[in-house]
Amino acid sequence: MLPYFPQLTWLIIWSLAHVLALSALGGDLSKFYPAQAVVERDRYALSFDAARRCPRWVCWRIDGAAKAADRKGMAFHADPSVYRSPAASDYAASGYDIGHMCPAGDMTSDAGALKDTFDTANACPQLPALNRGDWKELEAALHNEAFTKPVLCVCGPVWTTGRSALIGEGGVAVPDAFFKIAYGGTCAVVRAWVFPNKAGSRPLGEYSVPLAAVETQTGLTFSRSPIP
Repeated sequence: MLPYFPQLTWLIIWSLAHVLALSALGGDLSKFYPAQAVVERDRYALSFDAARRCPRWVCWRIDGAAKAADRKGMAFHADPSVYRSPAASDYAASGYDIGHMCPAGDMTSDAGALKDTFDTANACPQLPALNRGDWKELEAALHNEAFTKPVLCVCGPVWTTGRSALIGEGGVAVPDAFFKIAYGGTCAVVRAWVFPNKAGSRPLGEYSVPLAAVETQTGLTFSRSPIP
């Protein structure tokens, strides 16, 4: 049984002033994620749960540029700088995809940023029907919004049971569900969704939940201030 610490809360504080001051797509994302982040990349940041071998959360600004970097030859790999970052082989023959949290498709204007999304620290076990279905549909919808208005996202796993299924030799925990929160885009309010980690083909609106519901399920606290 994996250790579970309900008393811990990871506070995510978003600064509106810093959003307005962000000068470029690859600007200083440290203004947008918590101090406990253990992995920093050029375009995203995350906090890693070494016990479950999954990220607690991942934070990024969607790259709405039309230019597409070449994904050829890119594959998931362990990050040696992240303690207990799983090997890609831990997912082999498991029945689960190595599911991007920060999507590769949101980083297509720069080859280096795109490659960074293939760190296994940026992934969780997702059922293929979800990863390639409704979850992907939401990724595409938010990416399309970013062509005209800035979109900031935070997403991660949801654990609703005391005992998680494990995959791979190293024991990667399988989340029960996934949350995503979007700031900005075409909506004036903060939006939140929770997707059970199972097959489904439902309208995206059916996954929509109040932000408080995500906080209850994850122990995270989020800002209510949307990006102007």
